[in-house]
Amino acid sequence: MSVTHENYKKLFWDGFHRPHFKSTRIQLIWESLDKLNDVLAGPLFAVYEKGHCLYILEDKSRFPNIHTWEDVRRWAIYFTDAYSDEINSIEDLTEDEKYDVQVLRFQNDTRVTLIDLAITLSQQSTL
Repeated sequence: MSVTHENYKKLFWDGFHRPHFKSTRIQLIWESLDKLNDVLAGPLFAVYEKGHCLYILEDKSRFPNIHTWEDVRRWAIYFTDAYSDEINSIEDLTEDEKYDVQVLRFQNDTRVTLIDLAITLSQQSTL
């Protein structure tokens, strides 16, 4: 896929929409993980709206340890890894819960893709 702002915007909601859950248990887990999503939603939505998230490199009060795009990636992947660890630790799944967990995995994988695309688009905006 070509890295364009339009392609990014098409993919964005796959990573952040509220799924239609088949099970209450997984819905409650998803709600409990919302803070992890919210941390990433800000910068990734900035790219959706503006085509970049340069403020992460510029705002030293909110992001004091981020100096490079590789730092941005490490910071963001930390949250997708934490999310993945949580959903992969769920045991004794019913068939409906297995389906819901697959949806959450798809969303998390999409967020990882969005992180890489966001960095590429942000780097392009500085050229």
